[in-house]
Amino acid sequence: MNDEYSDLSQEMFHLMQTMRRMSLVKMKSQHGIHHGQGHVLGMLMKHNDVAQKELAQWLNIRPASLTDLLEKLERDQLIVRSRDQNDRRVVRVSITEKGQQIVRQNIQVRREIEATMFGSLSGSEIQTMTTILQKMSQSLQQQIKKAGDGQ
Repeated sequence: MNDEYSDLSQEMFHLMQTMRRMSLVKMKSQHGIHHGQGHVLGMLMKHNDVAQKELAQWLNIRPASLTDLLEKLERDQLIVRSRDQNDRRVVRVSITEKGQQIVRQNIQVRREIEATMFGSLSGSEIQTMTTILQKMSQSLQQQIKKAGDGQ
């Protein structure tokens, strides 16, 4: 049974890596944007006009690394940085319309990848797979809670 678990786990990771790689290749070829930059834009799409320090915490990266990413995005006019009006020490980051457009296009690319990936499955196969994945996720969440992380 352990070998079956290992094989299944390996297949799942391989599938996710392939899906991610397809998305990244298309993003890079269409917009010249790599994964880190896409992640920043996606976060700003959800939480626009955020303090740069807070954005670094959300992305779980060092502030200096974020600064490097933001400089390229700003040069490409995908984001703007400005000083906070209440505290001039704080730099705020916002996504531009051009940046939003790229995020929307990337969402469309992901939908196309999903259609390719799931298109050969029947409705009942998709439902069964969804149920199985939810059970697996719940099992992992329970283990996290038991470990005391609580998230």
